[in-house]
Amino acid sequence: MKQCNAILHLFCALVMSMPILGTQDIYAQSSTQQASGRLIMGQVLDDEGEPLPGATVRIKGSKGIGSATTTAGNGTFSLNYQGDSSAPTLSVSYIGMVTKDVKVDFKKTMKITLESDALKLSEVTVVDDGYNRLPRRDMVGAYTTIKAEDVIIPGYQSIDQMLQGRVAGMIVSNNSARVGSMPNIKIRGTSTILGNTSPLWVVDGVIQPDPIEISASEALTDDMATLIGNQVSWLNPLDIETITVLKDASATAIYGSKASNGVIVITTKKGSSERVAVRYSGSVSIRERSSYDKYDKMNSLERIQFSKEAYDAGARYATAPVPQIYSYEGLMAMFNDRLITADQFAHHMQRLETVNTDWLDLLTRTSVSNNHNLSISGGTSKVTYNASFGYSNDKGVEIGNDQDQITSRLNVGIDFSKRLRVDVNMNGSVRNSDGYAGGANPQSYALNTSRALPAYNEDGTLAYYQNTYSYPYGVDKQRLYGYNILNELANTYSNN
Repeated sequence: MKQCNAILHLFCALVMSMPILGTQDIYAQSSTQQASGRLIMGQVLDDEGEPLPGATVRIKGSKGIGSATTTAGNGTFSLNYQGDSSAPTLSVSYIGMVTKDVKVDFKKTMKITLESDALKLSEVTVVDDGYNRLPRRDMVGAYTTIKAEDVIIPGYQSIDQMLQGRVAGMIVSNNSARVGSMPNIKIRGTSTILGNTSPLWVVDGVIQPDPIEISASEALTDDMATLIGNQVSWLNPLDIETITVLKDASATAIYGSKASNGVIVITTKKGSSERVAVRYSGSVSIRERSSYDKYDKMNSLERIQFSKEAYDAGARYATAPVPQIYSYEGLMAMFNDRLITADQFAHHMQRLETVNTDWLDLLTRTSVSNNHNLSISGGTSKVTYNASFGYSNDKGVEIGNDQDQITSRLNVGIDFSKRLRVDVNMNGSVRNSDGYAGGANPQSYALNTSRALPAYNEDGTLAYYQNTYSYPYGVDKQRLYGYNILNELANTYSNN
């Protein structure tokens, strides 16, 4: 008992020896803390009220240590303000959010809400992998995402033509100059010799089939394939929102072996509940016809002089020249066989040297094409819609090569609840292409045929150049036929 009293007396003595803080002392400590800085406290939230960890909070106009910080896991932050302003401004930023400036309120804990930036969000955080929309950090493999508005080129009617030179590693090559023909696209190189090397197209999560299955071993396969079109020939490029190209073998995990040549995933435009928008776009494109002064081609005199020098030098031909008046070799064959006189030879030679047939003028034209698109989008918080209509009239440089196409599309999205949304897409397309048959290429013929060859005789009739063909079942296996490109184009055609 005595020991307890001794301890109690010792504790009381220690308490009595401590300094007693009065009101003035507490005020002095508060003044000292204020002189060293004022405390700014708050919390950063997204537009759904969820905390944003890692958001950057910076005092505008202040530099150095302590002028900026990042939010904690629950979105809270604190800063010690050393300035003399009564209401400094905070700049709050976060990836995918609109940066916000707020005036500081020292009297309370601030609540700062950031709104989503749809543009930045689509560029930085979201990718369509074919099944759904994923953050970039969850995507695997090599891929490239681009916006359709970045690749739209006036004068082109299909999205595959517009992708040329836009995606690293993807090769887009045009095999034909005719309108309506589809280019070849290779994403992963040539994986097969006879098989199909085209990528798989996916539009809004739906795999697009080939218009017509064509065997690679069938005759005229290449010509038919370019005319019929590919899986997205029906799609209006102005209806596209984003394009994602899946390049490596990881795409086969989603689509199977069909994706072995790569996958091109297209997301189309949807309606918006913000406001009703009516948009129209139109374009007119003019393609100028080529002329021979843009090429290093021989005229008639130069071509006949070249043939004469080769003949005089003893040039040998795979087959004997056909006797005819439409070539130097043919004239020499007629003269040597005594079929024409020297005067007749000189007369025909003079005409060949001066005819200078303008094949480009006869077979091509300066074409004018036009394209028109009208779209309407809008909706409410529950229902959104996007409707579009497009018309294009595309005329090729070659005479007789034309294409008309009408496209229509309707997208309706309905939110039945927070967990259930239904999107309905309806697409329609009508396309008509007129051209020339396989083997008849006016542009190529005009650039590779001798200008000494006349298109018409002196009496105005078509001049038929004599050529040979093989018929293995006849007695005379080498036979002659008359050919004129104008007659060929007038009596053969292709229509799709």
